[in-house]
Amino acid sequence: MEHLIRLFAALSTANTLATSSLVQVLTADTFNDFVTRTEHSLIEFFSAESPRCQLLEPQYEKAAAQLGSRSAWMAKVDCSADEALCKTYEIDGYDTLKIFHSVDKYESYHGIRTVEGLVRTVSKISNPLVSRLTAAGLGDLIDLTGTAVVGSFGEEHGEYVEVFSTAAETLWSSTHVFGIINDTETATPSITMYKQRDLLEREVVYDGDFSVDSIVDFVNINGRPHLTELTQEVYVENVASELFSAYLFFEDIEQKEILIDLIRPISPRFKRDMNFALGNATIFGGFAETLGLEADVWPAIAVQGSFKTQKFTLNAATEALTTKRIETFVQGILNGDIAAEIKSQPVPEAQDGPVTIVVGQTFDELVLRNQADVLLYYYAPWCSHCKKFSPVYEQFAASNASGLEIVAAKIDAEANDVPDELRGFPTIKLFLARAKGEPVEFLDFPPTAESLSKFVKEVRMMKETGHNGSQRSGESPEAVQSVHDEL
Repeated sequence: MEHLIRLFAALSTANTLATSSLVQVLTADTFNDFVTRTEHSLIEFFSAESPRCQLLEPQYEKAAAQLGSRSAWMAKVDCSADEALCKTYEIDGYDTLKIFHSVDKYESYHGIRTVEGLVRTVSKISNPLVSRLTAAGLGDLIDLTGTAVVGSFGEEHGEYVEVFSTAAETLWSSTHVFGIINDTETATPSITMYKQRDLLEREVVYDGDFSVDSIVDFVNINGRPHLTELTQEVYVENVASELFSAYLFFEDIEQKEILIDLIRPISPRFKRDMNFALGNATIFGGFAETLGLEADVWPAIAVQGSFKTQKFTLNAATEALTTKRIETFVQGILNGDIAAEIKSQPVPEAQDGPVTIVVGQTFDELVLRNQADVLLYYYAPWCSHCKKFSPVYEQFAASNASGLEIVAAKIDAEANDVPDELRGFPTIKLFLARAKGEPVEFLDFPPTAESLSKFVKEVRMMKETGHNGSQRSGESPEAVQSVHDEL
C-alpha cells in the first residue's frame, strides 16, 4: 500500500551489526539460563547480513542505553552462528523479536520497532507483575507504559488483593502495568486506571463486581484511549487491535479543539468497536491523502478498517462537521451501511497473457475467493529488482504454472490497495486454496522459474504434513518500512 511504503536508502550488504553492544548476545550454551533467570525477556533473532536487522540495530542499542539497568532483560541471538537454536524457535525471517516467559513459553513481539516502543515493552516485562507502591511512586509507575491499573487495599483486604493479582496475571501480555497501594485507612477496596495518553479521560474508577473476569473486562474495554494523539506507535496499536480506527485531522489548534469537542459525546459509545486518534495535517497530510482525504480540506476524518484496504472518509468541503454527522458516519460504517472506498486501477477487460493481472477491486475475487492456488507477485513501478524479475515471472507463468495447476498473478501494490503488509519489493506469496488466510511468503532471492516451482511444491507438501516451512534468505528485496515514514 502506497501510504505504508517508503524506500530506504541503499544499504551495503558488507555491513555487519555492531560488535560492541550493550545487549547480551546469547548462544545455545547461555540461552536457557538467561531466559530462566530473567523470567520475562525480549530477544532479537538476527542475521548480520539482513538489511532489516541493520535497520533495527541502532534502535535496539539506543533502547538498551535508555533503559540502563533494565537492558538486562534484552538479548539477541545470531542465527548465522546458532542455526539450530533459531530452528528450535521456528525463526523463518529476519528480524524476529520474541518475548520469552520461559524456555517453552514465548510469543511474538507485535509492538513498534522504535526506541520508544522497545523501551515501553522492556519496561513492562522487567517490572514486577504487581508493583507495591506508595502514593509518591504512582507517577513513576504510570510513566513506564502510559497506562497503569492501581488497586488500593487495606490490611483486611487480602482476598481482594488475590483477585486483583490474578487479573493482572491474566492481562500480562497487555501494555498496562499494575500496582497496589497499601492504605491502612482504606475502608473500601478500589481500583483506578490511569491513562496518560487519553485526551478525554485520564482516570477511570472501577465500579463492578470484584471478580477476575469483571476486572479483566474493565481493563480491556477502558485500556484503549477514548481519543489520543496520532503517533507511529498509536498507528501500530490500532492495526493490532483489529478494530476500525478513525483518524481526525486538523490544521491548527482551533480545529483540534473543535474536533475534541465534537468527538467527546460519542467516543464512549463506540469505544468497543473503534479507535479514535487526532492527527496534525501539517505533519500527517500525506498519510491523510493516502486514506482518501483531499489535500488542504481540514478538518476531516478518515476511518481505516481492520483490513487496511477498507477506507471511509468524511470532510467539511460541502457540509460542516457536527457531532450528529460524525455519529451517523461512524454508525453507518459499523452497521455496514457505508461502502468502503478502494483504490484500484481499472479492471482489465481481458486477461490475455500468462500472468493474471489483479487490481484492488478484483483482489478478493481473483485471489482470496479463487478456488485454485494463487501465486501472487507484488511489485512497484520504481523497483529495480522488480524490473529484473518480471521477465522471469512471465517465463515461470508460461512454462510452469499450467503443470503446477496454479494461477500466476501480479499486482501493482502502489496503484492498488492490498490487504497485506509488505516488507519489500518484489514480494511473492502463495495463497493455497484451502488456506487463503495463511499465505506463505517466498524469500529465496533472487527468484528463478525453478526456485518458484520448488517453493510451490514444498509449501504444498509441508501443508499436507502439517509442518511450517522456513523462509530462506538470499539477496534481499528492496526494503520497505512497515508504516509510512510520517508515522
